[in-house]
Amino acid sequence: MNMEISVDAFRLAGTQKYEDILAFHSSEKSNVFYQESLVPFFLMLMSHNAEHPERDVLSIYTPQSQQLIRSGSIKGRAPDSQHQHNSFEFT
Repeated sequence: MNMEISVDAFRLAGTQKYEDILAFHSSEKSNVFYQESLVPFFLMLMSHNAEHPERDVLSIYTPQSQQLIRSGSIKGRAPDSQHQHNSFEFT
């Protein structure tokens, strides 16, 4: 069964909605989730705080928008989850 992963995102600038940039999908049978890019290009910056993981944030930038996502708000994903993409990821 494929489940959607819900995300609380805050639009900081621009007109694009988060739902138009990324989609997360998961399965009850696996701890691997799928990150689907819905735009040709975006830049994601991740800030990780080892002592306070609830403060982890993702900043997503597209030519039209800027979004902020608190990592703890990504529901349906476990701390040990792995992920796959439908696009290239440069780290």
